[in-house]
Amino acid sequence: MKKNAFHFMKQTDQLEPASSEQVRRPINKEGMERWKPYSKHLKPLLNSLGEELLKPEDIAQLNQ
Repeated sequence: MKKNAFHFMKQTDQLEPASSEQVRRPINKEGMERWKPYSKHLKPLLNSLGEELLKPEDIAQLNQ
């Protein structure tokens, strides 16, 4: 990650454009469940966001 990536609006250097492969890929659901292996570490965040972010069955799985 670039230095100061969280302050992107203050950066003056040029950004690298997305690759032609990234641009041509259709929107998909490929990464939809990729967070689940990290749920133990994300539990405090996910519990605080609750229904704003998660489906009810995901919330139930977290609380097991």
